[in-house]
Amino acid sequence: TYVFIFVLFGSVLEVTGAGRFFIDLAYAATGRQRGGPAKAAVVASLGMGSITGSAPANVVTTGPFTIPLMKRLGYRPSQAGGIEAAASTGGQITPPLMGAGAFLMAEYTGVPYIDIVKVSVYPALLYFLTVYLFVHIIALKQDMRGLPASELPSVRAVMKEGWHFLLPLVILVYLLVTGLSPMRVGFYAIVSIVVVAILRYAYDWL
Repeated sequence: TYVFIFVLFGSVLEVTGAGRFFIDLAYAATGRQRGGPAKAAVVASLGMGSITGSAPANVVTTGPFTIPLMKRLGYRPSQAGGIEAAASTGGQITPPLMGAGAFLMAEYTGVPYIDIVKVSVYPALLYFLTVYLFVHIIALKQDMRGLPASELPSVRAVMKEGWHFLLPLVILVYLLVTGLSPMRVGFYAIVSIVVVAILRYAYDWL
């Protein structure tokens, strides 16, 4: 019950263009470094995983962009697939959704949801830092380089184009902290995405 509403939230967010926003932001931030596409896969999976809580949804969203670029840079197909799978799996332990695991923990243990999220932040960061470190080590061993700046967007340009995608996430986290039921939180978060998307498209049209 809980998983469905938040997978739906992530899907609606992706359809409106948020998936591409997180991927572009990750490439803008890490693309010039050694093994840039692989590091971008880790960062993008962290962003998408935090809102979908689903490893398969994470792979489907970021994989089509990151895996071909990793292979082009010199990663073997098995390495590219493994990096994407490992990074996307971390979405299931990344707050605030954690694959709906946080809600189940709160329900069964009686511990407030916000307390579970607090203690989950550090393990999630350690997981992604470990994957990021392994990606860097592979890039050093295989003497890889990053992508040229001409092929990458700037962080400022990406934020200017897609900053509004952060609003539904802020609303989601705020509603979770206030203690609303997961179903209400998911519903209001989806409504907020639709409203933000309509306002953005109306602004572009005008």
